[in-house]
Amino acid sequence: MTRFKPVLVHVTALPSFAESHGCKPMNECKVGTLRSLGEGGCASEGSALQSVWTGSTAVRPWGSTPNFTSPGGEGFQPSPRGSLMDEWKLPSSGRVTSLCAVALLFAGIIFFALPATAFSQTAREALKSIQSLSAAERKTRLVEGAKKEGTLVFYGSLAIDASRPLLDAFKKSYPFLKIGHYRSGELGVYTKVSSEAKAGRNEVDVIENSPGASYGLIHDGLVDPYHSTEEPAVRREFIDPKGLWHPYSYLVIGLGYNKNFVKDSEAPRNYEDLLNPRWKGRMSLDIEDYDIFGTILSIWGEEKGLAYFRRLAKQEFLFRKGHTLQAQLLAAGESAVAPWLYSHRPLMLIERGAPLGLNFLEPVVSNPKALMLAKRAPHPNAAALFIDWALSEEGQHFVGMEIARSPVRKGQKQRFEKLGEPTTTPMKPEVLGANLDRYTELFRSVFNVK
Repeated sequence: MTRFKPVLVHVTALPSFAESHGCKPMNECKVGTLRSLGEGGCASEGSALQSVWTGSTAVRPWGSTPNFTSPGGEGFQPSPRGSLMDEWKLPSSGRVTSLCAVALLFAGIIFFALPATAFSQTAREALKSIQSLSAAERKTRLVEGAKKEGTLVFYGSLAIDASRPLLDAFKKSYPFLKIGHYRSGELGVYTKVSSEAKAGRNEVDVIENSPGASYGLIHDGLVDPYHSTEEPAVRREFIDPKGLWHPYSYLVIGLGYNKNFVKDSEAPRNYEDLLNPRWKGRMSLDIEDYDIFGTILSIWGEEKGLAYFRRLAKQEFLFRKGHTLQAQLLAAGESAVAPWLYSHRPLMLIERGAPLGLNFLEPVVSNPKALMLAKRAPHPNAAALFIDWALSEEGQHFVGMEIARSPVRKGQKQRFEKLGEPTTTPMKPEVLGANLDRYTELFRSVFNVK
């Protein structure tokens, strides 16, 4: 008989807990090596159970180290204070019906025990009573509500080396909250939120994403409006009048070059310079740069823009996936010039001694990273508290100084003051998102990207 260690079970599980164990009514489930159970459900390898993040669902033991991997290999990052069980074995070929039965029974009991408002009330409705309060009164109410909720679930595309410190900083200010964190690419975040909504699994509170993917979430009705008390301190170009989209940082697009191959005086300083024959075969682009491409088309006009880019495409670019990788390869000497980098990356590499330079080509495009309040957020007070914190002086200081992104708050200092020099044109969801499919096809066609 297999012996299990005692676990502490939170009483906020949803039916997805049973689903995560492969259980269906009248069915049995096969389990191989059950590696761990924890705040995200369960995790295993091979034919065993994979980890499934079930929001505030938790089967939580005491005192181990978090180590989740999510289905498809995407990185789910649980709260740093989370815990897991030690490894134990179940028969690899046997049928284990008791696990399914317990999971279904537990999920069913909790599902029917939850108040109806947990499923019928939107985040906007839950927060309606605080919108007219003063900043101080609102914060007090949000803190009180967040303490009762006890959890914040964050889905975002922000890189792990930035998202973990950001969430840790928020938790330091509000230690009573447990943090659930799912990180994927922009499309991966959109797909997860959308598929969970269709399945009736309301698990995410705050969604972080770029303009193109944000448009899809807004268009699909998956986010609710919220107007932060910090909005008056935010630069006008980063305020959404409808309150659906809350930029908290932005990435400045800049041209990086390797000084081992390019003198400062010879580096391209405008888009016409990129057409110089000396750069043929010596420049790189990200294979998914259609958002930058589309934004420039919207600024120049498509006729002028497409005529230029067709000439530029003859320069025979090297294509790589990921701006971070692209910057690293530039520093390593794979290419001489990279016209569209997220500028903080080469600046961070320069700090470490990389032989890189940085210029800004007009028009300078910026990619805002925004926070959105999930329409069916199970923890709306914690969600609003996080949005307010991220836009506050404390949060913006952390954004600008610690994770080296450009803050949206007026007059806020940042680690790389050079990023604040150019006036940028931000990508907008309503412009980029509505045309993203077309911009994608045009980009692939013009640059012959498969």
